Amino acid sequence: MKDVIRYTVGNEQNPGDPFGRSSLVIQISGSARLDQFTRGGNAAWSGTVTASALDQFWRALEEAAFPDFPSHPVPGGSAIRDLNVGGRGGKSAYIAYHAAVAMPGYNTAFAILDTVIRQISEGTVKVGPDGANQIVEAVHRVFPPQ
Repeated sequence: MKDVIRYTVGNEQNPGDPFGRSSLVIQISGSARLDQFTRGGNAAWSGTVTASALDQFWRALEEAAFPDFPSHPVPGGSAIRDLNVGGRGGKSAYIAYHAAVAMPGYNTAFAILDTVIRQISEGTVKVGPDGANQIVEAVHRVFPPQ
């Protein structure tokens, strides 16, 4: 199953979304890029996710039985976590942001992805736990964002 990971969450057009839209792509090598879109502008970063974090991510997806996910309510205005593995023609799961906390495997996988977003953005995007173990290395701001 190991392949490119694409994770998108949020919506920069939603006035109730304080973070905007995060679009994270992680290659199998660990090379990662985050594009962050907000009503105030866009920013982008690159870095490398540690092999141990990726191993933990893949184990979490196995536990979650990805791409299957339980039926759950999606309240109006909810941010949706869109997780795709394999790119076009790959496998995807669409899960309401807060619902993932109660989903075994997905709770761990999304915690890792949110930590990557926080760390690769140098704390600009304040999702994921603050003070988590460092799992992103060699972070660089990308100018100009595309």
